[in-house]
Amino acid sequence: MAEEGVNHAEPQTIGQKVAAQGALEVQEALKAALQLVQCVSQLHTEGRIHRRICADTVLYDEAMLITLKPAESVVMIGGIGVDQVPCPPQFHQVPPFS
Repeated sequence: MAEEGVNHAEPQTIGQKVAAQGALEVQEALKAALQLVQCVSQLHTEGRIHRRICADTVLYDEAMLITLKPAESVVMIGGIGVDQVPCPPQFHQVPPFS
C-alpha cells in the first residue's frame, strides 16, 4: 500500500529547475557547482568519465542534492544521425566509431 502524504517525486534536472524558476541564486549555484565537482571527482577516482555533463544530466535528488545521470557506456562519434552534442565538430562527417 502506498504511503499517504509522501512525495516520491522524480529527480529534476538542473535545466528543468532553471526553466521553472529562473536563474539560481548565487549561493545555490555555488553549492550545486561544488556538488557537481564532487560527483565528477568520484567518477575520475573510479577511473571513469561521464562524457556528457549538461543541464539535462545534472539532477537534483529528493534531498535537493546534485547527482549525475549514469554515464553512457559507449558513445558513438561521427556518422549520420549521431548525437551531435558529445561529438566534436571535427568528427561530424567521418565514419562512425566508438
